[in-house]
Parts: sequence; C-alpha cells; structure tokens
Amino acid sequence: MTGEQALKLGIVGLGHLHPRLYMPLFEQVPSLQVVAVSEKDSSLRDPFCAEFKVDGYSDLDQMLSSTDLDAAAIFLPHADCPQAAELCARAGLHLMVEKPMASSSAGVARINRAAAEKNVRLTTDYCWRMHPVAR
Repeated sequence: MTGEQALKLGIVGLGHLHPRLYMPLFEQVPSLQVVAVSEKDSSLRDPFCAEFKVDGYSDLDQMLSSTDLDAAAIFLPHADCPQAAELCARAGLHLMVEKPMASSSAGVARINRAAAEKNVRLTTDYCWRMHPVAR
C-alpha cells in the first residue's frame, strides 16, 4: 500500500464456520488487516488467535475498548447480532453481519437504525450475489 493505513477489522464470534473460511480471503486484501476477535468460548478463540496471529478477547466490550478498529465482521447466532451490531456501531465501526442478520425483522431494523444513527456502512456477506445463477 502506498501511504494508506489498512482497514482494521475485528471479528465478533467464532461459532460459525465462516470466520475461519474468510481468513484466507481477508489475507488477500492488502488494505485489510484482521487484528482482533471476540469470542467467549476459549476453545474456539485460543486456537484461532494462535493460527491467525490476532488478539483475542472473551468479551465484545473489552475488544471494543482495547483495540483500535475500523470495522467489525459479526458471526454470532442470529438472535445475538442486533445487540453486537449496536455496540459496534456506537463505537463507530462499519459493519458486516452474517446472514440472516437477525432472527426477526425487528432485529434487522435495530441493526439498520444503529448503522444509520452512527453513519456507518452496513453490509451482509452474500458471496454468491454476483454469480450468474444468482443474477
């Protein structure tokens, strides 16, 4: 990169299979650096942090207060995503929330409202959206 700072990403939740699968993709983006992960379960957190050389936190609030982040990738159970997204948006982080983003339309509305109120970008990761079959 030429004088630009990498976008610093924090991963929230490792119980889903996607965080591990996304890491090789994240590593191919020169302007992105995964720097931290928040996961309560140490049996998931510790091996992931060791393998990918990222800081690990057992608590999302701790990660947010201890790490300089630009964005969060949220991979929690769907019912837990709205609260995590609200916390991350309040911290000024752009959001990528695994699909479905919540377990109800009210939860999705919470996430949308939090992103709009804090003027952060929000997306959900749907890798196949550009595939000819999906078009």
